[in-house]
Amino acid sequence: MGLQLLQFSIVVRGTHHNPTIINRDFLRIRNIVPAAWDSEVDEAGIVTTPTLAQVKYKNGITVHVEPTVAQFIDQNTANPLESRIIPAVISFVETLPHVHYEAVGFNFHGLFEELNPESNLKSRFLKAGPWDISEHPVKTVGLNLAYAVSDGILNLTMDPVIAKRHDDPAQSEKKGILFKANFHRDCSGSVQVVESIKSFLNKIPDDWKFYNTIIKDILGS
Repeated sequence: MGLQLLQFSIVVRGTHHNPTIINRDFLRIRNIVPAAWDSEVDEAGIVTTPTLAQVKYKNGITVHVEPTVAQFIDQNTANPLESRIIPAVISFVETLPHVHYEAVGFNFHGLFEELNPESNLKSRFLKAGPWDISEHPVKTVGLNLAYAVSDGILNLTMDPVIAKRHDDPAQSEKKGILFKANFHRDCSGSVQVVESIKSFLNKIPDDWKFYNTIIKDILGS
C-alpha cells in the first residue's frame, strides 16, 4: 500500500509577523501567490483579526499567519518537491525581509495504511512488562523519535489514526499509522536570514528522501 502524503507544510517562525497586513489582496499584489489563485479563494476559510490572518484556497493551500509564525500548508500534493508553497514562502520572506525570522520547519504528514495500526504499533515497539498486563492492558502505543539531520533536527511521531486526503472528500476513511515529521532548523543567528531560509528550502529534497527512508527502516519494508 505504501506511504500516502496527506499534508506538506512549511513553517517560518519569528517575532513581529504582522497578521493585519496579510489578506488575499496582499498575497496576490505582492506576487506571493499567483494572481489566478484569487478566483480559487475559499471565502469560508478567510480570517482577518489583529492576531490571526488566514487565506484558504480551494486548491488545498492555506496561508496562516500569527505574530510568531507563518504557515504555508499544502493538502493537495503527492510530491512535496513540486508543491506550490515553496515559491510562495520564498516570495513571502523576500517581500517581508524585516521580520525577525528565527527558524524554519518542514512538515510531512504521511499515512501508512494498516488494518490494525494499534496492535501493530504495540507489538512492534512495546516490550512486555508490568505496564501491560490483563488488569490494565495497553491499548496502543504512540512514539516520538528525534534524529540529527543536516543543520537541524527531525522530530518524528507515529500514531494510529483514521484519515483521508483533503483533495478527495468522497474517498473513504482509512486506518493506518500517521507518520508526522518536523524538520526544524534555526536561522536566528544568521546575518543574511532571508538567504539562510532560501538555503534551507533547498534541503527539502534530502529531507523528503530521509523521511521516506527512515519510515521504510522502521517498518522493515
